[in-house]
Amino acid sequence: MRRAADRGETRYGADVTSAPYDHTPVLTGLGLTLRGVVEGDVATIRSISYYDGRAARDDDDAAAMLRRIHADVARGDCLHWGICLQGSDEVTGTVGFYRGFANGIGEVGYVLREAYRGRGIMTRAVRIVVAYGLGPLGLTGVEAHTARDNAASRALLLRAGFLEAGSVQTGGAEARVRYVARGERSGGPATPTEA
Repeated sequence: MRRAADRGETRYGADVTSAPYDHTPVLTGLGLTLRGVVEGDVATIRSISYYDGRAARDDDDAAAMLRRIHADVARGDCLHWGICLQGSDEVTGTVGFYRGFANGIGEVGYVLREAYRGRGIMTRAVRIVVAYGLGPLGLTGVEAHTARDNAASRALLLRAGFLEAGSVQTGGAEARVRYVARGERSGGPATPTEA
C-alpha cells in the first residue's frame, strides 16, 4: 500500500525537508524553520528554558541547560529544535522529542515565547515534528502529555492531529492527560517523506 506521502500528499499539512545541523536536522515547512538551538540563542530563549521541569533562573543557567540538552541530543536521547518564522533566525519557541525513544515512541514537548502565542506557530511546529518523527525518523508513534487544566495545550494537540488516550501518572506528580499520534500502520495519519 502506498503511503499518502509517496503520492505527494500530507495529512498533517507539513512538507518536511532536513539537512544536518550539528546533531539536529533542520526541518522546514508550513512557513517555519526548525533548527538546532545554539548558545547565541540563550538570551532570546531564557524565559522559556526548562530542564527536568525546572525553569532557568538566568542566562547562565539557561546556557547550562542548553549544554545538557546538547549532550542528550548527542547521545540520541532527544531531539531539540528552535522554532523560527520562515526568513528569520530569531527563535520564537522550542519543540522536540524528549525522554528517549523507548519502543519506537517519541514524546513531544514544546514551549513558545509569550509574544508569539495565538498565531498557530506551535501547532504548525508540532505537525512538522510529528511528520518527521513518523516519517524519516522511523518512530511508530508519538505521544504528548499535558496537565488536565492546560486547555491551550490540549487544544493545540487536537489541532495538530493527536487523539486523547487517557491519563498517565508520573511519580508523585498529578496525573497528566496523554495524547497520541500514530503512523499509518496503526490507523493514524500518513507522514511525508524527507525531501
